[in-house]
Amino acid sequence: MRLLGRVLGTDHLPAPYNPFVELERVNPLLRRELKLVQQGQPHYVLALYDNQFLRIAVVIHALSMCGCCLASASAVPLMPIMTLTLPSLIISIGADCYANVRTIFRWHSASQRETWDAMRLAMRDDEELISTYETIGNVRSWTGFRLDMTMRAVPAAILAVVGAALIIGALVSLLLSIRPDPMQVIELILMGFFFIRVAILYISDPRWRFRTNTIWSLLCAIRFHDTAAAITVAIAGNLGVRLLHLSSLFAIYLASNEALGGEMVFGGRLDVPMAIRWFAWFAVLVFWLLPITRWGYTTVYNWLKTRACEALRTDEV
Repeated sequence: MRLLGRVLGTDHLPAPYNPFVELERVNPLLRRELKLVQQGQPHYVLALYDNQFLRIAVVIHALSMCGCCLASASAVPLMPIMTLTLPSLIISIGADCYANVRTIFRWHSASQRETWDAMRLAMRDDEELISTYETIGNVRSWTGFRLDMTMRAVPAAILAVVGAALIIGALVSLLLSIRPDPMQVIELILMGFFFIRVAILYISDPRWRFRTNTIWSLLCAIRFHDTAAAITVAIAGNLGVRLLHLSSLFAIYLASNEALGGEMVFGGRLDVPMAIRWFAWFAVLVFWLLPITRWGYTTVYNWLKTRACEALRTDEV
């Protein structure tokens, strides 16, 4: 089961967020922020999903499905999938921008007070100060992140159910059929694993990006003392990362399409067996895309945090 979990990527699934885990000591400042956000006694574990947001997500995705059906008649091959994912993409970008604004405003409002020097002296070092305000930024922008996660939960659940149904159907046909087609069984199993893997990647991506986005916002807030300039640079950086991410996915699609000599998803000609095509995509997602995505966000996060600490040491505010 552990090996199956590693292959599917279930170890990458996000867990509920405890803001105190990332700090070396319980910080009264963070306790106060939790009380302000939760309007009372703070809960130390923040949920990833929200029932009210789930209703909104179902309605939006239902409308997107209608748009996808209408766009299926388009001559542009990627139009249906673009129509289906565009609302989630817009909300996800909006959640990142919301986090930029909340984090930068919180840092600037604190750093411009007369008690700022005393607060810095109360911290063990600059890294603890950065970690504290990073966690505060996470808490302040958690509503936007939870909306993003809830929007992604609906298509991720659908993909996981479809993948499980394909695997179960393949195994049932293998047991019940007198002369089962091995290639068809392999094709269905690989397709099922493919859908489950995509669902896990889709639902895991916001958690890694959220941490990186918060520390990027803090770096912009430290570098730029003007709030409008800091927000502008932070949002521009977010859009650049999004463009790079989407371009990479599209490049993988085109490269695989060219290498295998057929339409990868929106089929037309089939110059190679379908099972080989799905195996190629599954191998990319298992051994490259998801681990590399997580490694990339983690590496960028650590680099940005180091730059933020260095910028704080040279800051004259």
